[in-house]
Amino acid sequence: MPLLVSQIPIGPNGLKRREQGIALFLANDFPAELAARAYTSVAHCVLGFAIQQHSNASSEAAEGEELVEFFAALDASEYPAIATAGRHLPGISLEDEFRFGLKLIIDGL
Repeated sequence: MPLLVSQIPIGPNGLKRREQGIALFLANDFPAELAARAYTSVAHCVLGFAIQQHSNASSEAAEGEELVEFFAALDASEYPAIATAGRHLPGISLEDEFRFGLKLIIDGL
């Protein structure tokens, strides 16, 4: 995964994916600048989830009920938004979160 993070993929396969993605937006009457920005937004969302899914940074021990307890123990005056929504943060699968986020981006476009 470090190769994807360290440089923009401009090899033949990367260019083909970029061409297909931008062409899709252009074919749907997006102006060139918006097509480019929409493509990169979707691509970065997908890449971010791919990195997160394959990362060892988020251990399974720090999920679920432990995370709910951690968020609940935070000072609500310092973290009022987390105090309000914290119990809803864990428990969403990466796949569901990915689908929701990607749909949100696409619907917004």
